[in-house]
Amino acid sequence: GRVPYAGLDTVAVGEGRLGFDVVNQGPAGRGVFGGSALARPSTSGQILPSKLTATRGERQESRGGEVHKVHKDSVPLATDEDENWLSEFLCFVRSDLVEVFRANKEDVASRINSKKVVFGQVGIRCRYCASFPHCDRASRSSCFPSSISRIYQSLTMMIRDHFSNCTGLPNDSRRRFGQLKGKTAQGATDSKRYWIDSAKKLGMVDTPQGILIDDDAKSKYAADEAAARAAEKGPEASEQGDDLLLVVDQDKHSISEYLFVLMSQVQKVYLTPSERVGNRKSMELETPGFGCRYCCSAGRKGLCRFFPARRRTLPTKVKDLHDHLRRCTLCPDDIKQQLRELFRRSSQTRVQDEREKSFFDRVWGRLHTSSQHQV
Repeated sequence: GRVPYAGLDTVAVGEGRLGFDVVNQGPAGRGVFGGSALARPSTSGQILPSKLTATRGERQESRGGEVHKVHKDSVPLATDEDENWLSEFLCFVRSDLVEVFRANKEDVASRINSKKVVFGQVGIRCRYCASFPHCDRASRSSCFPSSISRIYQSLTMMIRDHFSNCTGLPNDSRRRFGQLKGKTAQGATDSKRYWIDSAKKLGMVDTPQGILIDDDAKSKYAADEAAARAAEKGPEASEQGDDLLLVVDQDKHSISEYLFVLMSQVQKVYLTPSERVGNRKSMELETPGFGCRYCCSAGRKGLCRFFPARRRTLPTKVKDLHDHLRRCTLCPDDIKQQLRELFRRSSQTRVQDEREKSFFDRVWGRLHTSSQHQV
Protein backbone atom coordinates (compact mmCIF):
# COMPACT_ATOMS: atom_id res chain seq x y z
CA GLY A 1 0.00 0.00 0.00
CA ARG A 2 3.01 2.31 0.06
CA VAL A 3 4.93 3.67 -2.86
CA PRO A 4 8.55 4.42 -1.95
CA TYR A 5 9.65 7.86 -3.03
CA ALA A 6 12.95 9.51 -2.17
CA GLY A 7 12.83 11.92 0.74
CA LEU A 8 9.12 11.44 1.48
CA ASP A 9 7.06 10.21 4.37
CA THR A 10 4.15 7.90 3.56
CA VAL A 11 1.04 8.74 5.57
CA ALA A 12 -2.44 7.24 5.49
CA VAL A 13 -5.09 9.95 5.24
CA GLY A 14 -8.84 10.32 5.49
CA GLU A 15 -10.94 12.69 7.56
CA GLY A 16 -8.08 13.90 9.76
CA ARG A 17 -5.39 16.50 9.23
CA LEU A 18 -1.73 16.02 8.49
CA GLY A 19 1.35 17.78 9.72
CA PHE A 20 2.56 18.69 13.18
CA ASP A 21 0.69 18.47 16.45
CA VAL A 22 1.41 21.51 18.62
CA VAL A 23 0.53 20.91 22.24
CA ASN A 24 -1.87 23.39 23.90
CA GLN A 25 -2.34 25.31 20.64
CA GLY A 26 -5.29 23.56 19.06
CA PRO A 27 -6.18 20.34 17.26
CA ALA A 28 -3.86 18.04 15.39
CA GLY A 29 -2.58 19.38 12.15
CA ARG A 30 -1.51 22.80 13.39
CA GLY A 31 2.20 23.34 13.55
CA VAL A 32 5.40 25.22 13.01
CA PHE A 33 8.77 24.53 11.47
CA GLY A 34 11.15 23.16 14.05
CA GLY A 35 14.26 21.99 12.25
CA SER A 36 13.85 19.15 9.79
CA ALA A 37 11.96 16.66 11.97
CA LEU A 38 8.24 16.37 12.35
CA ALA A 39 6.79 17.02 15.78
CA ARG A 40 4.37 15.16 17.99
CA PRO A 41 2.59 16.04 21.24
CA SER A 42 3.86 14.93 24.63
CA THR A 43 2.11 14.80 27.97
CA SER A 44 4.51 17.41 29.31
CA GLY A 45 3.42 20.03 26.75
CA GLN A 46 6.68 19.98 24.80
CA ILE A 47 7.20 19.53 21.08
CA LEU A 48 9.16 16.34 20.45
CA PRO A 49 10.57 14.74 17.30
CA SER A 50 8.05 12.46 15.64
CA LYS A 51 8.55 8.78 16.33
CA LEU A 52 8.89 6.75 13.13
CA THR A 53 6.57 3.78 13.42
CA ALA A 54 7.05 2.45 9.90
CA THR A 55 10.21 1.89 7.90
CA ARG A 56 12.89 4.54 7.89
CA GLY A 57 11.75 7.68 6.13
CA GLU A 58 8.08 6.98 6.84
CA ARG A 59 5.53 8.13 9.41
CA GLN A 60 2.32 6.17 9.74
CA GLU A 61 -0.97 7.54 11.01
CA SER A 62 -4.46 6.08 11.09
CA ARG A 63 -6.31 8.31 8.63
CA GLY A 64 -8.48 5.99 6.60
CA GLY A 65 -7.79 3.89 3.55
CA GLU A 66 -5.98 6.36 1.32
CA VAL A 67 -2.24 6.95 1.26
CA HIS A 68 -0.68 10.38 1.10
CA LYS A 69 3.04 11.09 0.72
CA VAL A 70 4.37 14.13 2.52
CA HIS A 71 7.84 15.66 2.48
CA LYS A 72 9.36 15.62 5.95
CA ASP A 73 10.20 19.30 5.89
CA SER A 74 6.67 20.63 5.48
CA VAL A 75 3.83 21.84 7.69
CA PRO A 76 0.24 23.00 7.14
CA LEU A 77 -0.23 26.66 6.34
CA ALA A 78 -2.91 26.77 9.05
CA THR A 79 -2.31 28.06 12.57
CA ASP A 80 -4.35 27.62 15.73
CA GLU A 81 -6.26 30.91 15.25
CA ASP A 82 -7.50 30.45 11.68
CA GLU A 83 -11.10 29.93 12.79
CA ASN A 84 -11.05 33.34 14.49
CA TRP A 85 -10.22 35.19 11.28
CA LEU A 86 -11.05 33.20 8.16
CA SER A 87 -14.07 31.60 6.51
CA GLU A 88 -14.62 27.87 6.95
CA PHE A 89 -13.61 27.35 3.32
CA LEU A 90 -10.23 29.05 3.70
CA CYS A 91 -9.63 27.22 7.00
CA PHE A 92 -10.21 23.94 5.17
CA VAL A 93 -7.84 24.85 2.33
CA ARG A 94 -5.08 26.01 4.67
CA SER A 95 -5.28 23.03 7.02
CA ASP A 96 -6.25 20.15 4.74
CA LEU A 97 -5.21 20.90 1.17
CA VAL A 98 -1.93 22.81 1.21
CA GLU A 99 1.36 22.76 3.04
CA VAL A 100 4.34 25.05 3.46
CA PHE A 101 7.66 23.66 2.21
CA ARG A 102 11.23 24.61 1.35
CA ALA A 103 12.31 24.31 -2.29
CA ASN A 104 14.68 21.42 -3.00
CA LYS A 105 16.91 20.89 -6.05
CA GLU A 106 14.04 19.38 -8.06
CA ASP A 107 11.83 22.40 -7.36
CA VAL A 108 14.59 24.76 -8.45
CA ALA A 109 15.20 22.78 -11.65
CA SER A 110 11.50 22.64 -12.53
CA ARG A 111 11.27 26.43 -12.42
CA ILE A 112 14.38 27.13 -14.48
CA ASN A 113 12.33 28.27 -17.50
CA SER A 114 9.83 30.33 -15.52
CA LYS A 115 9.98 32.24 -12.25
CA LYS A 116 13.36 31.80 -10.61
CA VAL A 117 13.36 29.90 -7.33
CA VAL A 118 16.33 29.47 -5.01
CA PHE A 119 17.17 26.45 -2.87
CA GLY A 120 15.45 26.66 0.52
CA GLN A 121 12.93 29.28 -0.59
CA VAL A 122 9.53 28.87 1.05
CA GLY A 123 6.59 27.89 -1.12
CA ILE A 124 3.05 26.57 -0.79
CA ARG A 125 1.90 23.43 -2.56
CA CYS A 126 -0.96 20.98 -2.84
CA ARG A 127 -0.21 18.24 -0.34
CA TYR A 128 -1.98 15.55 -2.39
CA CYS A 129 0.17 15.72 -5.51
CA ALA A 130 3.42 16.81 -3.87
CA SER A 131 4.91 13.36 -4.50
CA PHE A 132 4.03 13.33 -8.22
CA PRO A 133 6.69 14.14 -10.81
CA HIS A 134 6.40 17.82 -11.68
CA CYS A 135 5.22 16.99 -15.21
CA ASP A 136 2.27 14.96 -13.85
CA ARG A 137 0.84 17.64 -11.56
CA ALA A 138 -2.12 19.80 -12.54
CA SER A 139 -1.41 23.48 -13.15
CA ARG A 140 -0.57 25.72 -10.19
CA SER A 141 0.17 22.81 -7.90
CA SER A 142 2.63 25.03 -6.05
CA CYS A 143 3.56 28.67 -5.75
CA PHE A 144 6.42 30.73 -4.39
CA PRO A 145 5.01 34.09 -3.24
CA SER A 146 7.49 36.93 -3.57
CA SER A 147 6.59 38.17 -0.08
CA ILE A 148 4.40 37.14 2.83
CA SER A 149 1.93 39.89 1.87
CA ARG A 150 1.25 37.99 -1.38
CA ILE A 151 0.52 34.57 0.16
CA TYR A 152 -3.23 35.19 0.01
CA GLN A 153 -3.15 36.18 -3.69
CA SER A 154 -0.99 33.17 -4.56
CA LEU A 155 -3.31 30.77 -2.76
CA THR A 156 -6.41 32.19 -4.47
CA MET A 157 -4.83 31.33 -7.84
CA MET A 158 -4.24 27.77 -6.65
CA ILE A 159 -7.88 27.60 -5.53
CA ARG A 160 -9.04 28.87 -8.89
CA ASP A 161 -6.87 26.67 -11.13
CA HIS A 162 -5.57 23.62 -9.30
CA PHE A 163 -7.77 21.69 -6.89
CA SER A 164 -10.65 21.06 -9.29
CA ASN A 165 -8.16 19.40 -11.66
CA CYS A 166 -5.82 17.69 -9.19
CA THR A 167 -5.77 13.92 -9.81
CA GLY A 168 -4.35 13.24 -6.36
CA LEU A 169 -7.17 14.90 -4.42
CA PRO A 170 -9.33 12.27 -2.61
CA ASN A 171 -13.02 12.24 -3.46
CA ASP A 172 -14.15 13.25 0.04
CA SER A 173 -11.82 16.27 0.00
CA ARG A 174 -13.00 17.18 -3.49
CA ARG A 175 -16.64 17.11 -2.39
CA ARG A 176 -15.92 19.20 0.71
CA PHE A 177 -13.92 21.66 -1.38
CA GLY A 178 -16.90 22.16 -3.66
CA GLN A 179 -19.41 22.43 -0.82
CA LEU A 180 -17.47 25.00 1.19
CA LYS A 181 -16.43 27.01 -1.85
CA GLY A 182 -20.10 27.61 -2.60
CA LYS A 183 -20.68 29.27 0.78
CA THR A 184 -20.54 33.06 0.96
CA ALA A 185 -19.26 33.44 4.52
CA GLN A 186 -16.49 36.00 4.85
CA GLY A 187 -13.60 36.30 7.23
CA ALA A 188 -13.06 38.85 9.97
CA THR A 189 -12.82 42.56 9.23
CA ASP A 190 -9.02 42.57 9.47
CA SER A 191 -8.40 39.14 7.94
CA LYS A 192 -5.91 40.45 5.35
CA ARG A 193 -3.55 41.45 8.13
CA TYR A 194 -4.03 37.99 9.67
CA TRP A 195 -2.53 36.33 6.58
CA ILE A 196 0.66 38.28 7.21
CA ASP A 197 0.68 37.74 10.98
CA SER A 198 0.05 34.00 10.69
CA ALA A 199 2.96 33.69 8.23
CA LYS A 200 5.22 35.45 10.71
CA LYS A 201 3.97 33.09 13.40
CA LEU A 202 5.34 30.21 11.33
CA GLY A 203 8.71 31.97 11.13
CA MET A 204 8.43 33.31 7.59
CA VAL A 205 10.45 36.42 6.70
CA ASP A 206 10.81 38.44 3.49
CA THR A 207 14.25 38.48 1.84
CA PRO A 208 15.59 39.52 -1.58
CA GLN A 209 15.50 35.80 -2.46
CA GLY A 210 11.84 35.45 -1.55
CA ILE A 211 10.31 34.07 1.67
CA LEU A 212 12.60 32.13 3.99
CA ILE A 213 12.16 30.54 7.42
CA ASP A 214 13.94 32.16 10.37
CA ASP A 215 13.52 30.43 13.72
CA ASP A 216 14.84 33.47 15.59
CA ALA A 217 12.25 35.68 13.89
CA LYS A 218 9.56 33.18 14.88
CA SER A 219 10.56 33.37 18.55
CA LYS A 220 10.75 37.16 18.43
CA TYR A 221 7.29 37.41 16.84
CA ALA A 222 5.78 35.20 19.57
CA ALA A 223 7.32 37.42 22.27
CA ASP A 224 6.20 40.64 20.55
CA GLU A 225 2.67 39.29 20.08
CA ALA A 226 2.39 38.37 23.77
CA ALA A 227 3.60 41.83 24.77
CA ALA A 228 1.15 43.54 22.41
CA ARG A 229 -1.77 41.55 23.78
CA ALA A 230 -0.83 42.42 27.33
CA ALA A 231 -0.56 46.12 26.44
CA GLU A 232 -3.92 46.25 24.64
CA LYS A 233 -6.20 44.75 27.24
CA GLY A 234 -9.56 46.49 27.24
CA PRO A 235 -11.49 47.79 30.25
CA GLU A 236 -12.88 44.28 30.74
CA ALA A 237 -9.49 43.39 32.24
CA SER A 238 -10.35 45.51 35.29
CA GLU A 239 -13.91 44.22 35.58
CA GLN A 240 -14.71 41.00 37.37
CA GLY A 241 -17.45 38.49 37.95
CA ASP A 242 -20.97 39.72 37.32
CA ASP A 243 -19.84 42.84 35.47
CA LEU A 244 -18.56 40.64 32.63
CA LEU A 245 -21.63 38.39 32.36
CA LEU A 246 -24.58 39.08 30.04
CA VAL A 247 -27.00 36.49 31.43
CA VAL A 248 -28.24 35.86 34.97
CA ASP A 249 -30.07 32.94 36.55
CA GLN A 250 -33.41 34.75 36.25
CA ASP A 251 -33.07 34.72 32.44
CA LYS A 252 -33.24 30.93 32.42
CA HIS A 253 -37.02 30.95 32.95
CA SER A 254 -37.81 33.46 30.22
CA ILE A 255 -35.81 32.18 27.21
CA SER A 256 -35.02 28.87 25.57
CA GLU A 257 -32.39 26.63 27.14
CA TYR A 258 -30.39 26.89 23.92
CA LEU A 259 -30.20 30.70 24.04
CA PHE A 260 -29.37 30.66 27.74
CA VAL A 261 -26.49 28.17 27.34
CA LEU A 262 -25.24 29.99 24.22
CA MET A 263 -25.11 33.40 25.92
CA SER A 264 -23.49 31.84 28.98
CA GLN A 265 -20.37 31.28 26.85
CA VAL A 266 -19.66 35.00 26.40
CA GLN A 267 -18.33 37.90 28.37
CA LYS A 268 -18.45 41.64 27.97
CA VAL A 269 -15.60 43.14 25.91
CA TYR A 270 -14.62 46.55 24.59
CA LEU A 271 -13.34 47.65 21.19
CA THR A 272 -9.55 48.08 21.17
CA PRO A 273 -7.48 50.33 18.86
CA SER A 274 -6.33 47.44 16.66
CA GLU A 275 -9.98 46.45 16.04
CA ARG A 276 -11.01 49.86 14.68
CA VAL A 277 -10.63 48.86 11.03
CA GLY A 278 -12.98 48.18 8.13
CA ASN A 279 -16.63 48.59 9.07
CA ARG A 280 -15.61 49.25 12.69
CA LYS A 281 -13.44 52.24 11.79
CA SER A 282 -16.17 54.74 12.70
CA MET A 283 -16.91 53.07 16.06
CA GLU A 284 -15.74 54.80 19.20
CA LEU A 285 -12.85 53.31 21.12
CA GLU A 286 -14.06 51.05 23.96
CA THR A 287 -17.46 50.47 22.35
CA PRO A 288 -18.97 47.58 24.37
CA GLY A 289 -19.61 44.21 22.82
CA PHE A 290 -19.40 40.54 23.71
CA GLY A 291 -16.86 37.81 22.98
CA CYS A 292 -16.30 34.08 23.35
CA ARG A 293 -15.02 33.75 26.91
CA TYR A 294 -12.61 30.96 25.94
CA CYS A 295 -10.94 33.10 23.29
CA CYS A 296 -10.98 36.15 25.53
CA SER A 297 -9.08 34.25 28.21
CA ALA A 298 -6.42 33.51 25.57
CA GLY A 299 -6.27 37.11 24.39
CA ARG A 300 -7.62 36.34 20.93
CA LYS A 301 -9.31 38.78 18.58
CA GLY A 302 -11.17 38.42 15.27
CA LEU A 303 -14.41 36.51 14.68
CA CYS A 304 -14.71 35.65 18.39
CA ARG A 305 -15.64 39.27 19.32
CA PHE A 306 -18.87 41.03 18.36
CA PHE A 307 -19.78 44.71 18.50
CA PRO A 308 -23.43 45.36 17.62
CA ALA A 309 -23.85 49.00 16.64
CA ARG A 310 -27.62 48.97 17.20
CA ARG A 311 -30.06 46.97 19.30
CA ARG A 312 -31.74 45.52 16.21
CA THR A 313 -28.47 43.89 15.08
CA LEU A 314 -28.01 42.00 18.35
CA PRO A 315 -29.87 38.79 17.28
CA THR A 316 -27.71 38.58 14.15
CA LYS A 317 -24.54 38.85 16.20
CA VAL A 318 -25.81 36.08 18.48
CA LYS A 319 -26.21 33.83 15.43
CA ASP A 320 -22.61 34.67 14.49
CA LEU A 321 -21.59 33.65 18.01
CA HIS A 322 -23.14 30.22 17.48
CA ASP A 323 -21.14 29.78 14.27
CA HIS A 324 -17.95 30.79 16.05
CA LEU A 325 -18.41 28.38 18.97
CA ARG A 326 -19.05 25.55 16.51
CA ARG A 327 -15.57 26.11 15.07
CA CYS A 328 -13.74 27.46 18.14
CA THR A 329 -10.61 25.44 18.96
CA LEU A 330 -10.79 26.44 22.63
CA CYS A 331 -14.47 25.79 23.37
CA PRO A 332 -14.82 22.46 25.26
CA ASP A 333 -16.24 19.58 23.23
CA ASP A 334 -19.00 18.91 25.75
CA ILE A 335 -20.23 22.50 25.37
CA LYS A 336 -20.22 22.16 21.58
CA GLN A 337 -22.19 18.92 21.80
CA GLN A 338 -24.71 20.46 24.21
CA LEU A 339 -25.22 23.45 21.92
CA ARG A 340 -25.70 21.20 18.87
CA GLU A 341 -28.39 19.19 20.64
CA LEU A 342 -30.15 22.23 22.10
CA PHE A 343 -30.05 24.03 18.76
CA ARG A 344 -31.61 21.00 17.07
CA ARG A 345 -34.42 20.95 19.60
CA SER A 346 -35.02 24.69 19.42
CA SER A 347 -35.12 24.58 15.61
CA GLN A 348 -37.95 22.05 15.77
CA THR A 349 -40.04 24.13 18.14
CA ARG A 350 -38.80 27.59 17.20
CA VAL A 351 -41.25 30.36 18.15
CA GLN A 352 -40.18 34.01 18.20
CA ASP A 353 -42.03 35.71 21.02
CA GLU A 354 -41.96 38.79 23.18
CA ARG A 355 -39.94 36.99 25.88
CA GLU A 356 -36.94 36.67 23.57
CA LYS A 357 -37.31 40.26 22.45
CA SER A 358 -37.33 41.36 26.08
CA PHE A 359 -34.21 39.28 26.74
CA PHE A 360 -32.28 41.03 23.96
CA ASP A 361 -33.45 44.36 25.37
CA ARG A 362 -31.95 43.37 28.72
CA VAL A 363 -28.69 42.19 27.12
CA TRP A 364 -28.42 45.49 25.26
CA GLY A 365 -28.90 47.33 28.53
CA ARG A 366 -26.27 45.22 30.28
CA LEU A 367 -23.80 45.95 27.51
CA HIS A 368 -24.22 49.66 28.02
CA THR A 369 -24.15 49.83 31.83
CA SER A 370 -21.25 49.25 34.21
CA SER A 371 -23.11 46.53 36.11
CA GLN A 372 -25.86 44.26 34.87
CA HIS A 373 -27.63 44.54 38.23
CA GLN A 374 -28.56 48.09 37.33
CA VAL A 375 -30.88 46.73 34.59
